[in-house]
Parts: sequence; C-alpha cells; structure tokens
Amino acid sequence: MLCSHTESICFRAHATMIAQVMEDIPLHLVAGSGWPVLHLLGHVSRVVRRHRFQLDFHPQELLEATQTSSASTSMLDLAECLPALRAAAKQTASKLGGPELVFATMAHGARFSPYVARFIARARALGIGDSLVVFCLDDGAYSECKAVKGHCVRGSPSILNKFTLPLVLLRRGLGVMWLDLDVFLFRSPLPAVVRQLSKGSYDLLVSGSFAVDCICSGIVVFLATERTTHWLEHLLAWMYEHPYEHDQKAFSAFLRAGERVAFDHELTVPVELVPAWSFLDPETEFVSARHVEVAGWTGDPDNIVAFHMLHGDSDDTHAGRQFAARNGLGVGYTPLLDLFFNQTELPELYTTPVLPHRISEELREALMRSRWPSQRPTSPGRCNETVPMRF
Repeated sequence: MLCSHTESICFRAHATMIAQVMEDIPLHLVAGSGWPVLHLLGHVSRVVRRHRFQLDFHPQELLEATQTSSASTSMLDLAECLPALRAAAKQTASKLGGPELVFATMAHGARFSPYVARFIARARALGIGDSLVVFCLDDGAYSECKAVKGHCVRGSPSILNKFTLPLVLLRRGLGVMWLDLDVFLFRSPLPAVVRQLSKGSYDLLVSGSFAVDCICSGIVVFLATERTTHWLEHLLAWMYEHPYEHDQKAFSAFLRAGERVAFDHELTVPVELVPAWSFLDPETEFVSARHVEVAGWTGDPDNIVAFHMLHGDSDDTHAGRQFAARNGLGVGYTPLLDLFFNQTELPELYTTPVLPHRISEELREALMRSRWPSQRPTSPGRCNETVPMRF
C-alpha cells in the first residue's frame, strides 16, 4: 500500500517478488486466504489510475508545428488565440529583456471552474492577462473563460493536458509558464523569472518544497529550447503509456530530481539530454501552503510572488489532512481556494495589483498559518529519502 502511493518503482520491485512466490500457488487458494493482495490490486486500479488514454490534441499537432486541415477542436481554439498570445509575449519580453513567455493553466470540475474568471482577472490586474491561455476541460470552465473574453482552449479532463498544452506551445516557438489554478499570484512572476534565468543557462525552472529538495510541478517555466521540447515529448509519452503514474513523480524522475518511476536506464531521456534546470525560490517568492509537513514559506509576505494552495487532487491526501489538522495549519483545502478567489466584498483583489494580506486580515491570517518561524534549511532533506527501498 505504501509503495502504490509513493514510488511505483518500489511497488514493481515488490510485485516481482510476489509474482515469484505465487507462481506455483493456485489462484483460488490465494483468493480464499487472508492475504489481502487482491484487495491491494483492486485499490491500486481504482485509486492510482491517472488517465484513460485520451488526448485532445491530435498526435501530429503534438509532434509537429505544422497545421493540418483536420485540426482538433483544441488546436482550432489555440490557433485563434496564438497571434494575440505571441504579440503579448513579445511586448512583455521587450520590456523586461527576458524570453517570450505565455502563461497557461487548466481547469475543470466544481472546485475549480467557478474561479477561472477571477484567475484571469487577477492575471490582468498584474499585467499578464493578455498572455494567459486557459485549457478549459469542461463546459463550466469554458463558460467562465469566455464570459471575461479570455484566451480559451476547449478540452476534456485529463492530467495529460498539463503536458500537452505546453508541448504544443513549445512546438510553435513559445516559452510557457505553467500555473496550476490553485496558485494565487501576488505580483507578476516575470521579474523573478528573468532574475533567476540571469544566474545561469537554464532550459526549465520549477517551484519546490520549503524543507526538502523536492520539485513541485504546480509552477513551471518551460523555455522554448530544443532540449526542453524533446524532454517534454518523452515525458508525455511516458505518462501516456503508464496510466498509473503520478505526474509530479514522473516529472521529477525525468529531471533526475529525486523521485523515481523506473530505473535510470529505463527512462527514455538519458541524463545527458535532461534540460538544464533550477528551482524558483521556494522560501519566500514561489511558496506553498503548509498542508504537508515540508511545505510553507518564511520571510516578508510582501516579497511573495505566487502562493500555491495545494488544492489539487494530487495533494488532497488523508495523510496531508492529518498533518494539517494535527498542527493547526490552514483551515483545510477548500477554504484556501475559496478565501483567495471568492472575496466578493473585495473586488479590488481582482481588478488591482493590491497584495491580498494588505487589504484583508482574514487572508493575512490564512497566509501566516503556513509561515515557518525560521529560515529554510541550508541543506534541505533529500526528496523521498524516507521511502523504504529494499532493492
């Protein structure tokens, strides 16, 4: 059970040993025993499966930059947005001297779709709304997006879309800053991104955890380089062929960032072709809610760029809830998203660049509950080092 929720490579190693033990044992004896192996397999098939092999973009659209006559609905929507997105990205890049970036997010379901319009409004208040594209994975998200005249691309619910939209944009020469919808922007992230890129020759930037060196794929900057595009194509293919794999674990494994989904020689991108990458500052700028033990932030809240509320299904775990409740951290997952995106009495939060904790004591208290009293460890713990590996 532990392996099925942590590292699939660990699960596979134990499964191999179990298969050897069961090789000469009739199945009916196993089923009639008290050994819960069949319950485990049923649990894994129901809970761990992440997608059902559905792609909204056609394979050719993902692999090539050319437009075909039989384009997908998603591609037709994106093609309509591309000229405006390019113009906005070019204008912003010329002002800051950085790369041409568009912003992208996706939404579906009753927990997220109602906040699409306010997510767009907040981006506009910070000056980046014209370069934001929303992958609308249900009718509710699409209606919210169209109601505020956003750049809207229709699709269907699938975790694969977290990779397909950035890949299509990269193919067309546009860098992408991916933002999960449960990220509240305190200020435009572009100056911080440009500053981080000036420190080295990077292909990719990603947010991280406060107390360990784990990546968090809720905020990612994909630069439009050949290496990044090649890497993301192979990551998407891996995710497509492994429907039980957790997207963030696969992302980390393909970056060689700590987590594992296969033995190194089995990954389809060799280590020498992995994009050069770095963390976005996880201490004070690109921070997360302390719903899990290793998350949080410290420093001056005025310096926060983006606050990741960890509202997604990937983080909505029983263990995470227990930790938050035990330590009095936050007020659960739903209230944080509602607190920041449903302030009906504070319309200026979505129409001006005001900092949320400056205009609302309620928002300030919610933010401060995730604050650590100390600085980030100079040597943060290794990602997933506590998972037992017996091989």
